[in-house]
Order: sequence, then C-alpha cells, then structure tokens
Amino acid sequence: AIELAKAFGADDSHRFVNGVLDKAIDALRPARQ
Repeated sequence: AIELAKAFGADDSHRFVNGVLDKAIDALRPARQ
C-alpha cells in the first residue's frame, strides 16, 4: 500500500494507505464473536 501511494503520489494517499491496511487487518484477523 505504501509503495502504491508513493507511485501515485496523491495528496490524500494517506487515506488510501489506511484503507488498504484496514482491509488487510480485517482479512487477516480472525472474526471475534
């Protein structure tokens, strides 16, 4: 995600990075019940 943000270099790339990391964490973390 960080490398993609560097490549595209948008001003709001931090939002993109946070979004990707959020989705990755959700996918990797087992669901809690």
